[in-house]
Amino acid sequence: MTMEHGEDCCVKVAVHARPLIGDEKLQGCKDCVTVVPGKPQ
Repeated sequence: MTMEHGEDCCVKVAVHARPLIGDEKLQGCKDCVTVVPGKPQ
């Protein structure tokens, strides 16, 4: 399957997000995703 230049394509993506664990925070890792409580994401 090939896509011509400029052709749109729909993609569904599933993401599993979790809070950082203590060790990750100690290593300097930072959150890169924000979630708005009560809103569909």
